[in-house]
Amino acid sequence: MSISDFTIKYFAKKYKEITDKVLNCYELFKINLLAMGTMV
Repeated sequence: MSISDFTIKYFAKKYKEITDKVLNCYELFKINLLAMGTMV
């Protein structure tokens, strides 16, 4: 396995972790907005 293969795999994994976190935050944000919208 070459260095570049390892680097690509590493960054792909990191990127997926970050996007998962962002999506989770976005989902929570949407839920909060809906909750606020129903309260108003």
